[in-house]
Amino acid sequence: MREVVAHMTMPARYSQDAFMEELRECGFDFTVLSNRVAVRDGALPAQTLLSDLRSEVLHRWTPPEGGVLGALSHLVIHSLDVTEPIGEGPAVPMAAIRLILDALAEGAHAHFGTDVAGQAFEATDIEWRFGSGPVLRAPAAEILLHLAGRAVPAATA
Repeated sequence: MREVVAHMTMPARYSQDAFMEELRECGFDFTVLSNRVAVRDGALPAQTLLSDLRSEVLHRWTPPEGGVLGALSHLVIHSLDVTEPIGEGPAVPMAAIRLILDALAEGAHAHFGTDVAGQAFEATDIEWRFGSGPVLRAPAAEILLHLAGRAVPAATA
């Protein structure tokens, strides 16, 4: 969880110049950079990570080419990365989950390499359905994480 929070809060700790320098050191591979920073900064004191979560910088941050929806996706997906494994309910409103589910269903899932062809998804805790084919039923948060390429508990068919 600390590494996820460290990843989420990178913009609060790194200027654009510092980020680009570190990205250069990683051969411009964001995954390598992200993993490096998550491990290193995940060791920061919990209070630092919590302060970074509350940073004004994060209130204005958007990912490159992602806009406001990309920032919301980042927040929703990574917040679920933290809360779902420990059995906590989502820390974000269901309206945000529904919005990101819609974005993922409309094609954003491809960013995560998730294949949804011939599959239908139906949320069991909100009114939401997507796709055609055999239906996987699960809570909205689990479907969202699946569409975002995460391993989740088996849904019911």
